[in-house]
Amino acid sequence: MAEFPELGKNCSLEACKKLDFTPFFCNICENYFCDEHRFNHGCQFKNMNVEQLAATSCDGSKPLKSFLCSMNGCFTCEIIRIDCQRCGLNFCLKHRYPEEHQCSTQTVKNKQINDGYQEELKEKLSMIIAADRMDIAETSIISSPPQKEKSMDEAMQRRADRIAVMRLKSNTRNFSIPPAEQMFLFVVENQKREPVMVSKRWTIGRCLDQITRQYSISNNNATFGTKILRLYCDTDQLNPLPMDGNVEKYLKDFSNVFFKRDE
Repeated sequence: MAEFPELGKNCSLEACKKLDFTPFFCNICENYFCDEHRFNHGCQFKNMNVEQLAATSCDGSKPLKSFLCSMNGCFTCEIIRIDCQRCGLNFCLKHRYPEEHQCSTQTVKNKQINDGYQEELKEKLSMIIAADRMDIAETSIISSPPQKEKSMDEAMQRRADRIAVMRLKSNTRNFSIPPAEQMFLFVVENQKREPVMVSKRWTIGRCLDQITRQYSISNNNATFGTKILRLYCDTDQLNPLPMDGNVEKYLKDFSNVFFKRDE
């Protein structure tokens, strides 16, 4: 790269000095560092609170500097610092949630919890399936009265939902939601019902992001000028659920939801 001698910066760490073409500028010590040492160069910025960081970054005598995402391979910068409440690092809007940046702190914690009840889930699933098979065998021998067909269908549907949720729990690799916070919704799409796991603490908007990501549904809500994709409950098909509302406030466990774009 001799024809571009000013391209990139050398890492300011004495033991490194590596040339980096996308250097990280530390707002605290005001030095450039390579990707490997952007948060590990002896700087005390991790011990500073939000007010101190804001005062340092917004000094009127200095130009405003952006914050580089801590996600490996991501070079997106934000004009404000977005800290993860679990690991303490800052991330861009795309990687701000713990599950989006594979938060090591929460992953280890939740993996330990999940490992403890995975076997229990498998046993419960086996028991439910066995009981279901026995009920099917009994109903094939003893015919039910016509007036009880609806109640039997509802019971079978609830049991099928429980089995679907159990299978989702046993097969999921998402350790970012603690068991105590887990909530399950059924997405109705193209005459099919599929379960999805969300957190009781999430907003409707975040649940929408999780569902569209899991089922590869186009979601361009962040793009200006596009028709907003909204989430509805099957009990109220006219009014969309508020994006900033808590999911536990507006929906119950095993609720049916569906998508609809603004007209």
